[in-house]
Parts: sequence; structure tokens; C-alpha cells
Amino acid sequence: MGIFRRRGRPESPGPGPQRPDAPADELFPHLSVDDVAWIRSTAQGILAGHGIEVTPSGADLVAADGMRFALDNAVTKCRTAPRSEWTAILGHHFGAMARMQDGPTIDDLTPEQFSAQVRTRLIARDALVMGGVDMRGYARTVADDLAAVLCVDFPETVGYIDGGRAERLDLDAAFRSGQQHTDAEPIDEVRHTDSHITFVFGQSVFTASKVLNMAGLATQVFGRDAPYGVVFAVPDRTCVLMHLIESSAVMEAIGQLAQAAAGLYDDAISPVSPNIYHWYRDRITRVSSADAENRSIDITPDDHLMNILEHLNEANGNQ
Repeated sequence: MGIFRRRGRPESPGPGPQRPDAPADELFPHLSVDDVAWIRSTAQGILAGHGIEVTPSGADLVAADGMRFALDNAVTKCRTAPRSEWTAILGHHFGAMARMQDGPTIDDLTPEQFSAQVRTRLIARDALVMGGVDMRGYARTVADDLAAVLCVDFPETVGYIDGGRAERLDLDAAFRSGQQHTDAEPIDEVRHTDSHITFVFGQSVFTASKVLNMAGLATQVFGRDAPYGVVFAVPDRTCVLMHLIESSAVMEAIGQLAQAAAGLYDDAISPVSPNIYHWYRDRITRVSSADAENRSIDITPDDHLMNILEHLNEANGNQ
């Protein structure tokens, strides 16, 4: 199923025309090497204005004390926005990161403050090491390509819990508190379409993480139980695409989910996954396989979903 679409490359936001033969950047191939060089240089200037001198190191900017400022989110925000907005985007993004250095850190929080600000977060397994924070030691497996981690919600930024901090926590209690707070994050829009997909959107960066309590989310969105489960996608951290399984229309829904998720994932500022998942009896299983090179997705239903389909087909045949 060929469903990914290629994104056009934005014009260079830097002064002067971009070289027409500028090659794609090695680390961020959606942008040219000139674009990324300008973003990196501009970010360095913004941080320097806050008294933080940094030097480039791969996909990060590194301060003298070892603090790392990841470029990936900023690059993604820029490549999905008009070039006229790039300077403002970088100013807000790196300004917030700089201000965080002067505010309280995770280690400064009291137990009561930590319990109030902790959140669970759904991320791709290949993102368990980001910005110098290694979460592999305590991350909880959600599906073969997804994991749940802990983070702290600050006013302007999110601080991730690394393995060292996790060792000092009661992890079960932290995950319980974190999920309660993630469940309580507001949903801004639920859109039931004429097709088989329900779109759930929120400004909260924890919207996609609500699938970690899918039983609660399904009840909130559909107003009823899901005895056969839900198929869903989490292309971006601010949205969930869902289908409540009630008939054999689920296979058509999976195809529509794959189409919609691929487009949203390709344009996502903070992508999670282009794949489709089946939640059933508190277990999440991946039921598709994305091929980025061929820009396609293969649907691969798990045994539980196949048994459900057979049951629903038999029930329809007996009506």
C-alpha cells in the first residue's frame, strides 16, 4: 500500500539566496545542508544571548557543563512551517530551553511537587536515548516499537526521567501518578467522521500518551465499552486516530487509519509512529509494518484480531 507522500523542501531562511545545488543535510535530510547550518547557527546565537555558549555535536548543541540541546524538534518545527516563521520558532524553542536552566530542575522538586508534575509519555523505542537522556533502563514496553517513560511537566518544557533518577523512584507509584495526570490532560476536539475513523486532538503534548490507558480513553471518546478492542494510530504526540471494533468493517478502518496516519506522521512536529495498533484486553499489539524506504505500510493482523474478525464474520453470517 503506497501511502507516504514526499515533502517539498522549504526555501532557505538565511540571508541571501540558497544555492540551487545545495545537498540534503546528512543528519536532517528533509532540509538542505544550508538550512540546517542556518538553524544551528541561529540556535547558538539565541542560547548565547541567554549566557549559554554551545558547540555543535552531531544532532545536538553542547554546553561546557555537558548540557545538551537537541536540534531535532526545532528542525522539524521549521521544516513544517513557512520560512518567514523560522526565526520566531527558534527564538521560542531555544529561549524556553535556556530559561529552563534558570528554573527548578527535576532534582529540585519536592516529592509532592514531583508527584503533581510527573506524566507518562508514549514514545518510539528508537527515541529512548534523546538529548543525552538515557531511558532504556526503566522504560516499559508498550508494543514492539513503542515504550512508556516518565517525564516532568514544567511550564515551558518537559524534562525526561533518566535511568539514574528512575533508580531512586518507586517506579510503580510514579507510573500510576503519571498516568493519572496524563489521563487528566484536556482533549480539545473529538471528530467522528463518515468513514470509520475517530480523530482525537489536543494541544497537550501528552494527548497520544492517553492510549496507555486505552480502556479509559475509549470510554471517554465512544461512551461505551470495547469488548473487541480498538485499532488506533498515534502519528503525532498531540493526536490519536481510533476505530472501535464492532464489525468486520475493522479491516477497511485499518486501511483508512494507515492512510490518515501516514500523512499526519509525515507532517508531524513531534512524530511518534506511522503504524497501526490493536488494543485488546489491556494489551497493545502492532498490526502494521511501515517501510520508509518504499514509503508503504503492510497490514499484519495479530492472532487476536484475526480471531475477532472470524467471530464477527460468523455472527454476521448467522443474522
